[in-house]
Amino acid sequence: MTQYRNQWQKLLIHPVFPKIREFSGAIILFSVLLLSSMAPVLTHYDPVTANMDEIYESPSTTHPCGTDGLGRDVFSRLLYGTRLTILIGITASLLAAILGVTVGLLAGYYRGIWDSILMRTVDMWYAVPEMMAILFILTLYPRSIPLIILAIAIPHWATPARLVRSEALSLRQRPFIETSIGLGAGNLYVLLRHMFPNILHIAIVTTTLMTSHAIMHEAALGFLGLGVPVHEPSWGNMLSEARIDILLGVWWTSFFPGIFIVITVLSVYQIGTALSERFVPRRELRAE
Repeated sequence: MTQYRNQWQKLLIHPVFPKIREFSGAIILFSVLLLSSMAPVLTHYDPVTANMDEIYESPSTTHPCGTDGLGRDVFSRLLYGTRLTILIGITASLLAAILGVTVGLLAGYYRGIWDSILMRTVDMWYAVPEMMAILFILTLYPRSIPLIILAIAIPHWATPARLVRSEALSLRQRPFIETSIGLGAGNLYVLLRHMFPNILHIAIVTTTLMTSHAIMHEAALGFLGLGVPVHEPSWGNMLSEARIDILLGVWWTSFFPGIFIVITVLSVYQIGTALSERFVPRRELRAE
């Protein structure tokens, strides 16, 4: 036993193992995206077409993840639903990051009255619970995918705004920024050429972490029946439709979407954590 334990400990400290652990999130996420992109090849079932002759079939070689209450192939709905759920998550996080980075950069650069106005606006957004803001926005207009993306993005922009503003305030006092302004460089040039490259690491890390939150929000909205239209396959819609199935002893209609959500969210979060550990401690200011 001691010999096997020593061999296992040597394996854990092998240079290759930490690299695999660092990139495990990216590998898993890439695998999920690859499966979804190959959906037409991996399955020939239509994710929205009902088949009343195959209701609640358990997982088999014909239906690897079984079928639901309308006879639809769960595996097919998982693959096609991955596209929609991850698209909403990534788009919402990018939109929130663009707005938040812009507000934080302007507040930290101009300081003074502009900093006070923008940051008080951020504080107001922090006072509103995220899910309450999302539900309020969804009640204003008919449900659609762009509206869901906007509703998820708006409550999340305040976090990158605060982080970027804090870093921008520090950068604004750096000698190379003051020198550039003293030599006659315009505000737009300084913002894009000097300030933005040095806060890019914050934008990348926060966008990645917000993507995992956006995916969970999309799944939660779908579970509540407030997500994408019911005819569209998404992980949240699948969980919502599977609530009654558990009472009937049908476990696969909720198990597989839940596993996909957990794996994807954890992989995205691991990517964000790895990026944070790589960027933040080792970054250097770049004066160009």
